[in-house]
Amino acid sequence: MSVHLHDYIPLCTPVIGEEERLIVSETMKTDWITTVGPNNNAFEQEFSAALCPGSFSVAVNSGTAALHLAFRLFDVKPNDEILCSSFTFIASISSAVYMGAIPTFIDSEADSWNMDPELLAAELEKRKRANRLPKLVVLTHVYGQSADLTKIVKICENYRVPLIEDAAEALGTTNNGKQVGFSGTVGVFSFNGNKMLTTGGGGMLCTRDKTLAERAQYLAFQAKVPGLDYIHEELGYNFKLSNVLAAIGRVQLTKLTEIAKVKADIYQRYQVAFSKTPGLSMMPAPKNFKSTSSNWLSVLRISSEHFSVSRHELIHRMHEAGVQLRATWKPMHTQPIFQGKCYTIGGEVCEAIFEETLCLPSSLSLDADTQQRVIDSLLKILHGKEVSKKTHLPVYHFPYHE
Repeated sequence: MSVHLHDYIPLCTPVIGEEERLIVSETMKTDWITTVGPNNNAFEQEFSAALCPGSFSVAVNSGTAALHLAFRLFDVKPNDEILCSSFTFIASISSAVYMGAIPTFIDSEADSWNMDPELLAAELEKRKRANRLPKLVVLTHVYGQSADLTKIVKICENYRVPLIEDAAEALGTTNNGKQVGFSGTVGVFSFNGNKMLTTGGGGMLCTRDKTLAERAQYLAFQAKVPGLDYIHEELGYNFKLSNVLAAIGRVQLTKLTEIAKVKADIYQRYQVAFSKTPGLSMMPAPKNFKSTSSNWLSVLRISSEHFSVSRHELIHRMHEAGVQLRATWKPMHTQPIFQGKCYTIGGEVCEAIFEETLCLPSSLSLDADTQQRVIDSLLKILHGKEVSKKTHLPVYHFPYHE
């Protein structure tokens, strides 16, 4: 059964227009449908030109693949230690763990919900004195909110530890007027179905270092040595993005400014509506540094001191009312796979954020009237009132991916 937006309000769905359909049709006519082709090359060049002139981009088949390549660029090996954000999606570090790395999780700061630079600096200093600096620092710009890049980049440079920026959720996010994802040694973006820019599936590895970009291209194409014979001196990956999906990305890239404005409008409407109710607040804009958020997903914080409805109950009751909510990322240091096995710096801040926050519908197609239905239903449930239940609903489940 097909469920339309007016029947059920999903968390975050893409908008694909006539321009995307046209370029896909034209691409199919050329038979360039594999992982090579003019759109793939053009998408990489246009992405760098639009977001960070002079940088280099490598289009791959997922954000996770981009992260895996990033870890490979720095030759991550078993028992290498990495410092990473705890409040993030597991893909930020899973590839490093595949390779045998040992993560140490760093708590969030209250202002941005991202990695606390003071905790990072203290941990790096402690490790320097013990002569065991980590292989990498992996920073996530969570839900499109920039971390304090000025401080974190300087800290990493001071200790000569490479910085990987996971900007999967932060296309359109700026820090001091610059797109995030290009301040560290390597940055990665995601083009998953619900991201700021979508190709249906895909990602991009970006760097200002040409040598790193060339090696990433080489590894993403099965590490084939140039020449007529199929010679491989090391193992690579089948990670390249298809020419068809790259075509969609080229069109979507031209709409990024418009997409960011729509997301900002959605966030602002929630902000205005919930600011009138004590105990409700939206994900904060950092006060201590200049940044703009992509507002990929609008995230609401619900004070447990003001409301007794549990997050899970709220998710299920809103689903019955025809609205999809979603929990925020469960901190990595509390995940069963890592709990008790990895060292954590702090943890209380992101645990508290997780316990009190929910992601709200943030689709580009979410108009003001439909959004008001989300707001009204949520407020009724929080205040102990009944909401009308929808009869034809999709089967409820937590999404399997971000």
